Amino acid sequence: MTIPTNPNIVYKSPKNRDYRVAGIEKIPKTDKWINRTLKNKWMVSIVFLDNNEHSKLIFDHNDKIEKIKL
Repeated sequence: MTIPTNPNIVYKSPKNRDYRVAGIEKIPKTDKWINRTLKNKWMVSIVFLDNNEHSKLIFDHNDKIEKIKL
């Protein structure tokens, strides 16, 4: 999964719920070199469209979801 970044696109969650991106933040002090490329962890704030529920997705250095904060 690539990190969702465009607030104008409606994305689908694995549970088939529509959401939009509300914000993206690079997590400080998470720099790591992988295959000669500097990578970071990212936190993506999302809003589900069916009930306005907010959530945060934490992506690891390989752009995979590491944690979901409700």
